[in-house]
Amino acid sequence: MAHSLREGAKALDDFADKAHELLSEIGVILAEIVEFEIAGLALSVLTAGASEVASNLMAGERALKVVALVGRVEEEETALGSAVRGTMEVVRGVERALKTPKEVRGVAAAGKMAMDGAKFSAFETPKR
Repeated sequence: MAHSLREGAKALDDFADKAHELLSEIGVILAEIVEFEIAGLALSVLTAGASEVASNLMAGERALKVVALVGRVEEEETALGSAVRGTMEVVRGVERALKTPKEVRGVAAAGKMAMDGAKFSAFETPKR
């Protein structure tokens, strides 16, 4: 049980690290897109629009990379979901295990009361 909980925590840590890495990459690419847009605007003025095509192609390429990175984040999220579901099953198992002693104590208490009642009534003589 402890091992499964540690594995769940490790999966959360791994996801956080991977998501941070991927989001950092997305940030860098988005900054590059902005740079290309600014450079493209300046060159467009100088080249009468010819450089705008090149700038748009570069921005489009970067946008596709962002989409691919978002897809990787989703893949990591799917793996994390699986790990979380496994961890939750362990937690549910612990919950069931903790309920069992209470149920056993309840049955034992009922049995004890029944036995005490049977002993008590065995010594009584019926009234007529």
